[in-house]
Amino acid sequence: MSAPAPPRPRTGGILLAQRTLFAGPSTSAPDHLYSRALTGAVLRERDRVTLEAHTRLTTNTFFGRFPADHWQRRTEISSVEITAQIHGTGRISVAADDSEGHPRTVATTVAAGPEEQTVRLHADIDRFADGGALWLDVETDDERVTVENVRWLVQTPRPSRATDLVICTHNRPERCVDVLVELVRDTELLDRLGAVHVVDQGDDLVLDAHRFGFVRRVLGTKLHYLRQPNLGVAGGIARGLREITPGPVNAVLVDDDVRLEPETVSRLASFAACTADPVLLGAQALDELHPDRLDESPRRWRGLVPAEAVARAGYPLPLFCEHDDAEFTARVRAAGMDAITLPGAGIWQGDSDWHDDDWTSYFRARNDLVTAALRDELRPRGRARRLLAELVEDLLAMRYGQAATRIKAVEDFLRGPEVLADGGAESFAEIGKLRAEFPETQCVPAFEVAPGVERREPGRAPRLPRLTMLARLAGQLCNRPKATAAVPAADAHWWHVSRFRAAVVTDASQRGVRMRRFDREMLLRLARRGAVQLWRFLRHGGRTARRYRDAADGLGSAANWDRLFSRPR
Repeated sequence: MSAPAPPRPRTGGILLAQRTLFAGPSTSAPDHLYSRALTGAVLRERDRVTLEAHTRLTTNTFFGRFPADHWQRRTEISSVEITAQIHGTGRISVAADDSEGHPRTVATTVAAGPEEQTVRLHADIDRFADGGALWLDVETDDERVTVENVRWLVQTPRPSRATDLVICTHNRPERCVDVLVELVRDTELLDRLGAVHVVDQGDDLVLDAHRFGFVRRVLGTKLHYLRQPNLGVAGGIARGLREITPGPVNAVLVDDDVRLEPETVSRLASFAACTADPVLLGAQALDELHPDRLDESPRRWRGLVPAEAVARAGYPLPLFCEHDDAEFTARVRAAGMDAITLPGAGIWQGDSDWHDDDWTSYFRARNDLVTAALRDELRPRGRARRLLAELVEDLLAMRYGQAATRIKAVEDFLRGPEVLADGGAESFAEIGKLRAEFPETQCVPAFEVAPGVERREPGRAPRLPRLTMLARLAGQLCNRPKATAAVPAADAHWWHVSRFRAAVVTDASQRGVRMRRFDREMLLRLARRGAVQLWRFLRHGGRTARRYRDAADGLGSAANWDRLFSRPR
């Protein structure tokens, strides 16, 4: 018998790690997130910048920095080469900082002469274990200079992995097409993608959007347009992961409510191609209304998922929306795969603090209980105390629809894993009908609701909140509040709103107001119903949590998702 052939060496090559871009993909993206003029005058374009005489420019910015610390800690890459085309006379430098933010110059070159030339700069990735990044500085003296096509290149030890893009959408056809248009405009990125999966779960179809034909022509066979029932974000992601190219591949997950920075997709794909072990990669969220502001609140995790994550941990659970990302990430981590957020990779999403309670609050509350149960972290007594406090605050603030939403979330959690059997379609329909019964869940134009109502100042927060709760509750039950007041969104605390018989509360979106009116009968009915469900939760919560853990593998299985995908729309 002949000896087995030796394994073929896995050779890598030159990989584009990052591009230095000097302006955003659209006018709504602030250019100073990419480059900043320290002195003088500059003309910034997407892939090119022109500096007038006596000008200094830096890319020590959100999108301009190269996260050397992450590259050193997570990859085998030990150096990076920066190439650029330069026309004119100027100095271009590679700068770095450390974990304390102290800057230093790593490499410098001077370009001069009338002919365009290519410059190459080298930087070692070897002194960033505790933090730090690399970036470019450009400076001119008496002449102007143009710098363009700046590329950060690394030598990879292994072949690059295929990268697919997955977009989940539901009744936002124009927003979805916006994402696709940004994608197809970036031909350099497009060449790197294996497939683009559009999972359409709506009735207002992306297929019918007027620019979709253009996108389809450009993408050609790379485009996979899929329709399925509305299974929420989790269903869209699971379908995309089910459809990705076979073999070692990464899937980049994108929602239909984002503004895309195509370079983020490229950076995630490049970094993932170089990590010593597969990792989940997240992108940072920037606020859409305040596009130079990072959103620090807990947000849905989106980014890059390697195929190995599904092989190790299964698919996301059918939680419809809210906490599906956190649950999946925790399960993948428990299976031995890390999850990190890559600096300089970002997308724009709606500002979380400009968003009021809506139907998603049901899934947030219910799925919070489900994920705690799955992690064996549900402590019924402590959780019941917290739920009671939240319910009392809702009732005192005359948020009866939100109180009913919270009660239903507990009630449905106690149904056990069967509540997830249809992927969330029934719950989605039911919560919409439930909230429609409560007028204060609707945002209406301000001029329609008592435009002359006087605004009242909230004063200080109570020092003894529990005593204040009891006092406010006694006052409401005795019909003491008589006044009507206008309350700004920022002042809509339970201890302030509960002082009034009615309150015209500004919606957090600033699009209108919500009219809250005291209803003694409604308060008592919801209080009784809430007490019953909290008593049931105390009695059966632990047993129900075990049922969710026992069912988890089946809920996240390919067979379960295939069953859900085949349900009639």
